[in-house]
Amino acid sequence: MAIIVHHLNDSRSQRVLWLLEEMGIDYEIKHYSRTAQGTAPKELLDVHPTGKSPLITDTTKNKVVAESGAIVDYLIRHYGEGRFVPADPERIDDDVYFNHFAEGSLMPTLVMKLVFSMIPAKMPFFVRPIGNAIVSNVNSAFLDPDLKRKSDFVADELVKKCDGGNGWFAGGDKDGNPTSADFQMAFPLEAALSGRISNLPASIKTYVDKVHARPAFKRGLEKGGPYNFIPMRDQPGGLEFLHVLPASEVRNQSVCAPVNALPPRIHDANALDWCQRQIPQMPMGANVSRASLRTSADTAGAMRSLRC
Repeated sequence: MAIIVHHLNDSRSQRVLWLLEEMGIDYEIKHYSRTAQGTAPKELLDVHPTGKSPLITDTTKNKVVAESGAIVDYLIRHYGEGRFVPADPERIDDDVYFNHFAEGSLMPTLVMKLVFSMIPAKMPFFVRPIGNAIVSNVNSAFLDPDLKRKSDFVADELVKKCDGGNGWFAGGDKDGNPTSADFQMAFPLEAALSGRISNLPASIKTYVDKVHARPAFKRGLEKGGPYNFIPMRDQPGGLEFLHVLPASEVRNQSVCAPVNALPPRIHDANALDWCQRQIPQMPMGANVSRASLRTSADTAGAMRSLRC
């Protein structure tokens, strides 16, 4: 196979799998798992000096390509056969803009919010209230307003130019397929939704749901494995737990059994670990919904995944 995808679970490389599935070309996946700290493994350093994912190897040209934006551009130029570029020449500027906006403007704020959210947990317990206060002030003064401006802008673009989220950022190609802007924008919008950023405009969810409904996206998800940015009910083989557990069952950690019982391609060790670490902190006498705890674990895993 000409293309090898060096795929890290719960990472931006899912967008590469989606593109390759839309293209319908053969490719090979080499799977890599995150470390206990949630970072990329050292094995990726053997592929590229940055040690980050995604990476692809094009064996026909003996070339390694890094950075998801560069990979998307490379694959479309060399293997797209004229597809996945805006059908309307007037929309090419939109395609270029959102390619850069995704990683140059939206993702840095999301990552910064993640970094600040981790600060209190790293502090001794007696100064943790100070850390929480710092994080709260940074969020309210900078990060939350910045994310609101950016999400409102994206939502406005979706409403004005993309049929309220039912279209594509640059209008789609000649066959109505997404273009590079969509492959780039899907991940930060998934991250925004998965991170439970409050009051996101409806058009953003409409757009992400449209992406997730694509057969090619579903095939890429099936092949890629664990991906914290998809609701558990929508993952292949996903399970739903809706009843409420008594405190006694919570305290003996059986609440985590459903997460542990998930099929290997969905099981997220990070989410399970988070789940188990939360149990001792729960108040006695509390009733905890399996669904809500599973959702919290999914969210924690998704936010950790922004690091690569």
